Amino acid sequence: MADNNPEEVRPRRDPSGPPRLPDGDRVHPEHPPDIASPTTRRRLLTALVVVVVVTAIMIGAFR
Repeated sequence: MADNNPEEVRPRRDPSGPPRLPDGDRVHPEHPPDIASPTTRRRLLTALVVVVVVTAIMIGAFR
């Protein structure tokens, strides 16, 4: 009669954790991707939006 105890099939976990990696296999942190600088079109669109908002505020203030 075969013993089908699943605890005996799986290896026991090492309480001290996984073995250390060799010096050549160190994990390096992943740096976030460089954010592309705004293009000229985006800068002009942003400037236009700012001008429209400021103009609307000025017109509302002088009424």
